[in-house]
Amino acid sequence: MTIMDKKSVAPSQDDSGKNRDDFSPKAVGHSIRKTVALKTFEIVNTHCPDLAIEESLVTDYLKENVAGTVGEVPEDFLSHAFSRSGLPHHLREDLLEQFAFAAGLRFPFLGFADRMAVPIDFYTQEGDIAELCRILQTPVLQEESGCFLTLASINPLTAEALAAEIVRIFRSRSVVTPVIFPVRTGFESWQSLCRRHFAS
Repeated sequence: MTIMDKKSVAPSQDDSGKNRDDFSPKAVGHSIRKTVALKTFEIVNTHCPDLAIEESLVTDYLKENVAGTVGEVPEDFLSHAFSRSGLPHHLREDLLEQFAFAAGLRFPFLGFADRMAVPIDFYTQEGDIAELCRILQTPVLQEESGCFLTLASINPLTAEALAAEIVRIFRSRSVVTPVIFPVRTGFESWQSLCRRHFAS
């Protein structure tokens, strides 16, 4: 059993706690970011003492980044925590491994992910999924229509949540749902991937 429920986090909730049946990429992305940020902080706070972050970091992230007031595409919370903590670059990869272990999501590690081709045809045909991938900074590495997708992220919680949402999207169409393979990659590889896949 993993930390995040396999069901999609959508529909999101407003401040009154009522469901808004808004399945737009922006609304779903907002909801996933919020859920992932809270769970990431919980895991880091409990299992990753080398990455000391205050609760105020989560509050600020949710207020500014997730709400979209700082930049069109906010960072994944794990990347945000890295940049705000002053953690030396050489410790990031070990901490990513430690985080994945603590999250119970030991997805395969793909060190050469940034050298794989961008699936332009898939992004063109699946506009909503492409936008969700961009919002969550989780690129599609491989795809075979109706068969499988491979997603890459430094944060396995983000990849897992996006995989669940993609399954929901395909099931809502009553079509064959692809098998989704989330993988992890290194911090620099992930940054390079996001630049190549989502550059405006």
